[in-house]
Amino acid sequence: MDDVCCKFSRNQLTVLTGESGAGKTTLLRVLLGFLPVQSGHITALDRHEHPLAPSQGCAGWLPQRPLMIFGTVADNLRLANPDADMHSLRAAARQADALGFIEALPNGFETMVGERGTLLSGGQIKRLALARVLLRDPDVLCLDEPTANLDPGSAHRIAQTIRRCAANRIVIVATHDPALVRQADQILHIENARVENIVFPKDAAA
Repeated sequence: MDDVCCKFSRNQLTVLTGESGAGKTTLLRVLLGFLPVQSGHITALDRHEHPLAPSQGCAGWLPQRPLMIFGTVADNLRLANPDADMHSLRAAARQADALGFIEALPNGFETMVGERGTLLSGGQIKRLALARVLLRDPDVLCLDEPTANLDPGSAHRIAQTIRRCAANRIVIVATHDPALVRQADQILHIENARVENIVFPKDAAA
């Protein structure tokens, strides 16, 4: 990334747009501390170390292909918090719009999901992975193509859930999905590893 200057605020859904390979995922990884900052700095929440590194506990990361282990639904959720009780699991699942389908599974939270979630649909995997991220109740959510390769109905549900997650959080999403772009409070368009344009749709519509 080169010459990036932007601000992310609570109660705001920021969408990163651009062609594949433009730098959307790279920007997310830089923000999360997965890639080093060669020059400049990132500040947030009055933290002195890298503010959004997962080790700091304030950021949640949902990659395009979420990890699913061979185990139960509860086992997969507890990857984020091994000590989480059932009340916490249910609360996170409800927030991610996953509770309904989990309770409809043969054994609910104790249902085996199969290696890489093979017994679940793509939309169910994404909602389960989002619930896992929310189990930590992060201040910042970074999501990479959360609706990619989903059917329209599943993509719509995920988009609506992400919009709700922006309440009192910073949410940053890399996406090609027009449904998510339409819900954005801030749009950063990236070309050739540079933020070429920043748009605030609500201001533009006023």
